[in-house]
Amino acid sequence: MRKPRARPRTEELQRLVHELRVQQLELERQNEEIRHAQHELEAERDRVADLYQLASVAHLTLDRSGTIVETTVLALALLGVDRRRLTRRRLQELVVAADWATLSRHLADVFAGTARRTCDVGIVTGRDTVRIVRVSSVAVAEVGGQSTRCRTALMDITERKQADEELKDSRTQFESIVTSALDAIVTVSEDGRVVLMNPAAERMFGCKGPTAIGHAFDRFIQPSSRQWYRAAIMPSADNDVSGPVPGRRGAMAARQADGTEFPVEVSISEVVGSWGRLFTVILRDVSARQRAEHALAERLRLEQLVTRLAVAFGHLSTADLDQEVTDGLRAVIDFLQVDRGSLIEFSRDGKVARCWAIEEWMDVGDFPWMTARLQRGDFVTVSRLDDLPDEAAMDRQSYLTLRVKPQIAVSLETGGRIVGGLVFSTIGAERATSGELKQQLHLLGGVFANLLSRRQAELELQRLRQDLGRINRVATVGELTASLAHELHQPLAAILSNAQAAQNVLKADRVDLAEIRAILKDIVEDDKRAGAVIHRLHGLLRKDSVEFRDLDVNDLVSEVAGLVRGDVALRHASLRLELTPRLPRVRGDRVQLQQVVLNLVLNGLEAMQESAADGRTLVLRTAKESSAAVRVAARDFGAGIDEAELDHIFQAFYTTKTGGLGMGLAIARSIVEAHDGQLEAKNNPDGGATFSFTLPSARQGPDRPNGAAGVHRGR
Repeated sequence: MRKPRARPRTEELQRLVHELRVQQLELERQNEEIRHAQHELEAERDRVADLYQLASVAHLTLDRSGTIVETTVLALALLGVDRRRLTRRRLQELVVAADWATLSRHLADVFAGTARRTCDVGIVTGRDTVRIVRVSSVAVAEVGGQSTRCRTALMDITERKQADEELKDSRTQFESIVTSALDAIVTVSEDGRVVLMNPAAERMFGCKGPTAIGHAFDRFIQPSSRQWYRAAIMPSADNDVSGPVPGRRGAMAARQADGTEFPVEVSISEVVGSWGRLFTVILRDVSARQRAEHALAERLRLEQLVTRLAVAFGHLSTADLDQEVTDGLRAVIDFLQVDRGSLIEFSRDGKVARCWAIEEWMDVGDFPWMTARLQRGDFVTVSRLDDLPDEAAMDRQSYLTLRVKPQIAVSLETGGRIVGGLVFSTIGAERATSGELKQQLHLLGGVFANLLSRRQAELELQRLRQDLGRINRVATVGELTASLAHELHQPLAAILSNAQAAQNVLKADRVDLAEIRAILKDIVEDDKRAGAVIHRLHGLLRKDSVEFRDLDVNDLVSEVAGLVRGDVALRHASLRLELTPRLPRVRGDRVQLQQVVLNLVLNGLEAMQESAADGRTLVLRTAKESSAAVRVAARDFGAGIDEAELDHIFQAFYTTKTGGLGMGLAIARSIVEAHDGQLEAKNNPDGGATFSFTLPSARQGPDRPNGAAGVHRGR
């Protein structure tokens, strides 16, 4: 049988009720706090969600398979897909196939740990364009310790990637340019130390880049240019040297690691950045260019010298020959920078005809070996006496005796004939064998060869002209045979008559000595008359060399007049002399000029053969042409010259005479022109013709030395 429960006491019940009410209030308070915390949590969640959605970087929430659980607005914009199509879609579907493996490894690494992982992949956006996206993911911690989701940030780095690639390409291109540049490029720090040196700089300075980097660059600059360089990269108020304007080229003397000096052109530019100041020094070795410029300048100087010599020698008179040759040799010596020089002339038979020399020179006969080599057309160099062959023993002795320094000699050849040689002394052994010097000497030698060839041709022509002139004089005298016989007959007949008279006087018993003396005086005078005729004839016919001297024109004309006096009488003509007194003297060869006057006189007499006897007058006239010239004229009163023949009468082998050779006037003109004069003919207004020629006065006239062989020295 159950025992009945005891009823609690009233106080205990009240206490229990009170405790229950207190607990209820505490629970209500706690519930309120929970509701408040939950409200704040929801607010914070909304705030975080807003921040998540409005973040400047696109965000995704992925599960372990890479399926997109959540996405932000920016992610939707980046991927170009709406939220409905993107959610519950695997991110791998948006990645280019080439980057699938990269994304898979990325997610595996993310869920394998708690660290943030990053990779770059290509994502195909809704616009079918590929963007390079940097994916940064971190696993979300959950209860139980195993993460099932990860937060992933997406950053579009397409432009940055392209910029990096372009920068990389630009850097590669820059490095390629610097590496392959022909100019030396050196980067120098603010304190003047080498930071970079390209291969061209390594070759230029003979030093590897690693060896030079960190050291002062001015070790490669000559002291003469070092201050100039330092003023460019380390300017200071105390520096009074004007440095180069940055980016502008200047000239500098550089040197290699072994000390070899060479010229360079340099350009210095400055770059300022976070690293400070750097200087780019670009250098170009101009040694080859300077050598080329020097060679070009030398070639130009040589061409100018050759041209000057050719012009000077081209219009050279005999009087100026020695001076011009000496001046030409001196110019060549100055150009070649040697001590001595000589021009040797060989005659046609191979002998030394003449020698011109600058400074003291030896006798060519003391150097038979060298002379023989020149006559064979060889190019001769003598650098050391030991190099001379045994057959040059005399030359070796002469070199020792005369203390002649190293020589070089070149033959002068023209028309297949050796006409001379050029010899120069004090030439270094290395230079004596250089092709450039040989080329220069051959070019210069051609000018002197032409001079000697022309000189020899002129001498030969002069000899032929003299022979032809003599033949012409003989022919001319032949025309005077009758008059000369008459001229000689008169004094000889008078001598005979006087001698017979003297014999008769001597037969008398008493000799009249006074009469004998008178007869003998007449005989002497008649003999002088005959001797004068013979002397004039001999002077005209003798075969002497041309000899120029000062002459009186009036005396010369008078002598010719005396010679033709008999011929004038036989032709029933008269000769009138109109000689101007006190004329300036002329310089020339007496015989040649007499030949010209005689030829003009005979032509004038010939032209008047058909004229009336009272009109056969030939006038020989001299006059002062100007202050520097004299004119001689022969004026006849014949029929004159046909106008059609005026242009031809001085041509060789042109004649209007029956049986004439046509050489008289041609020879006369050549003689006058050889005396720097002019011969001309014209018809007179009142009939007849006048032949005249001018001669310069002795102060202006030609100086024609005999041209004997020998040595001409100049200083």
